[in-house]
Amino acid sequence: MTVTVVTRWTTPDAAASTAIAKRSKALWMKNGALDVRLNQIFTGPDTGNWLFIVVFADMAAYAKSFSTVSGSPDLQALLAENAKVGAVMHERMLLVGADI
Repeated sequence: MTVTVVTRWTTPDAAASTAIAKRSKALWMKNGALDVRLNQIFTGPDTGNWLFIVVFADMAAYAKSFSTVSGSPDLQALLAENAKVGAVMHERMLLVGADI
């Protein structure tokens, strides 16, 4: 079953945050992610917010990647840079896929 991490963000500088997301994607992909996407919400109460989505093959792949990346200086620098441009993470969800 896949594991998907979804974080919801607002940013006053979409171009800068998108560039940071591209670099974050490279970091996650290098460390075992199957896919990384950046989506903007277009309907509902969170319209305009951004979703940064990272997909892993299973819980073991997620655990291994997360333990490596989450405390890394590379990710901490990217998060600090995003905060400096005014981006704010509002929510983090962990989704476990069901095989159907």
